Amino acid sequence: MSKSSGREPRSVSFDPWSRSSDLERLITAGYELELTGDGYLLICNVPYLAFLDESRSVQRGIVVTKLELNGDVTTNPVEDHVAYFGEVVENV
Repeated sequence: MSKSSGREPRSVSFDPWSRSSDLERLITAGYELELTGDGYLLICNVPYLAFLDESRSVQRGIVVTKLELNGDVTTNPVEDHVAYFGEVVENV
């Protein structure tokens, strides 16, 4: 299941996007969100400054974190504060 500001959500009975103001803020800010089948939230299109290449350009990455829900609304505070960041490599 994914949602972004540029497309409609898939038709599903479970819709955390519209019921959680924190997720809605991320969508409004232009991030693409995906929810995996095992409960992880993928926040796509996250800008970062690439210091390791000579261009020092702005690149896009992905943040992965466990999505904790109470019913179909995000839980706050969460028990698991671990988040992972990865670089998005596009096929050339």
